[in-house]
Amino acid sequence: MSKLETFAVERMTAIWPEIEPLARVHYAEVGISKKPLRWARDHYLAMEEAGSHRFYVIRDDIGKLIAYCSMILVVSPHDQVREAHEDAIYVIPEFRGNLGPSFERRIDYALSEELVQRIFRERIITGDPERATRRGPLGYEPQSVLWRRDLGA
Repeated sequence: MSKLETFAVERMTAIWPEIEPLARVHYAEVGISKKPLRWARDHYLAMEEAGSHRFYVIRDDIGKLIAYCSMILVVSPHDQVREAHEDAIYVIPEFRGNLGPSFERRIDYALSEELVQRIFRERIITGDPERATRRGPLGYEPQSVLWRRDLGA
């Protein structure tokens, strides 16, 4: 990140008016659903209050929100490891390039400081889905690829 950008953790529910315009663009860009975006604000508030949600942001030098990442923290029921699941990540188009990967690295580091050992990130498939997935469960259409990173003990 350049010196003009600030990385922080904020409460998603405290900055809804800033997030919503970006989220609508993001939601339309990924094209997951034909239905309009309708966040369950009470659900995010409950996760914040339970300590199981992190909302990472990057702001420019005048404080404008230019990137966000929503992460949900859980303990795996399989091996009791702390995990983080990416709920959404978005970088406004004019800041895409190196900002996204550096943002992810900062988030991974911040999560490791909270003793998260496993991170899952999802990426929407673009281009040729057959090439991206090769095969999948019958009756399902490929939409995304789930990536996993183990941070260690």
